[in-house]
Amino acid sequence: QVVSGDKQALSRVFAENGCERIGRLRLVVDTVNLEVYQKDPRWVHLSNLAATVESVLRELGKFHVWKPPEDGGDSSMQRRQMVRELGQRTGSSVCGEEELAGAPPAPDPLSSLAPRKLKSEDFPTPPLGGWLSSSSSAAAAPAYTPPVVKEAPAPVSEPAAPAEEAATPSEAGPGEDWDVEVDNPNQTSAGAPDQKRSGAKTDGSRIRYIYSNSVLEGWVWKRSQYLKKWRRRWLVLQPDYLATYKQRSNAGQTEKVEKGTVVQVYSADAEVCQTKAFCVTAAQKRTLGLRTTKLFMVCDTEQQRDEWMKKINDTLGTSK
Repeated sequence: QVVSGDKQALSRVFAENGCERIGRLRLVVDTVNLEVYQKDPRWVHLSNLAATVESVLRELGKFHVWKPPEDGGDSSMQRRQMVRELGQRTGSSVCGEEELAGAPPAPDPLSSLAPRKLKSEDFPTPPLGGWLSSSSSAAAAPAYTPPVVKEAPAPVSEPAAPAEEAATPSEAGPGEDWDVEVDNPNQTSAGAPDQKRSGAKTDGSRIRYIYSNSVLEGWVWKRSQYLKKWRRRWLVLQPDYLATYKQRSNAGQTEKVEKGTVVQVYSADAEVCQTKAFCVTAAQKRTLGLRTTKLFMVCDTEQQRDEWMKKINDTLGTSK
């Protein structure tokens, strides 16, 4: 409305501060070299509008070439000004103020402001256009023949690995059935992930350890400290600590008891109302002093529980 109506109003908006507003717009338009913008009708329309405003300001005698001040702190506009000046010196496609001053007058601001439709000459000439004349291009250019794509031979399937070599839960991918909660650990086997994937027995004879120097490793049900939920955990006994993990992997550690902090290891069937249960009591240092922690765990067999209790006592030691 301002462009097509009142030229004085347009001058008041764009001529102040040495034509800074239209100068900033022109500088951005001139230094954007992306081909996708130069061929976009909306970008062409924006460029035409900038030229229209400049034409009106020239007609009123108020047009000035604006340049970003060197000490203005606007580094982005200063870089654009440098790009434009470099383009003027090298003769590149970036246009500058001098080119704008010598350009033909912009369209009448009172005429239609609809964007100009792109013509065939706006697009780059095909590669063959620079080598062959228009009359001989069609005859001389060889016909395009699509390349022949040979089908790759079908992959030869390898025989399936035997059951004892099947992937362990930690190798098979993220959690399916090991990081789960149950209400009654005596009704669900803690070693179910190994039974499902490799047919391994719950006595640990075929279970692969995650540490070569482990004293003992295996699946157990561990009761959470606060919610009292029974969760399947991979229990690892090292020479200097006892730790639980969400899966058979050295990532996702949930609890850790250091050597020298174990106070007692005892059967805890009556305390948790479950069979094959044991507890590890530890006095661990915290910010506000010592804190007694109890880790309740349930095994699949009495033999497993007795083995865990003995080896924890022998490895980490206790003080009753």
